[in-house]
Amino acid sequence: MNGHDRGLRLEPVDLERRLEAALRARADSVGLSDLRPADPPSGALPARVTVRRAALALLALAAVVIGVVLMAQREEHTPIRPQTPPAITHSPSPTPPSPQPSAVATTHATASTAPTPTTVAGAGAGGG
Repeated sequence: MNGHDRGLRLEPVDLERRLEAALRARADSVGLSDLRPADPPSGALPARVTVRRAALALLALAAVVIGVVLMAQREEHTPIRPQTPPAITHSPSPTPPSPQPSAVATTHATASTAPTPTTVAGAGAGGG
């Protein structure tokens, strides 16, 4: 609203009528003498368009070449990895090595009244 319409509120119907009248007046102001046929298209493109297209094509080609070179260098330095990761096997916790049969161990084993099952199993595995 401009400064003159501050206190004046237009109803939607009044607003539509005023807009319609303004548009009709504008359309009636254009006559046959104002119209002319469109210019036919020319066959040659402006030099700016041709240079711009060539520059874009060269930039695209340079980007492709750089990408290929970088990919080739990356493949040379990347180790070949297996397709599936190797299975992780958990070994039992490290046990101290079993004592070797010696004179002290034999004396100790004969000195005991009842051999333990681990002593018997250890003696059978080492002697056999």
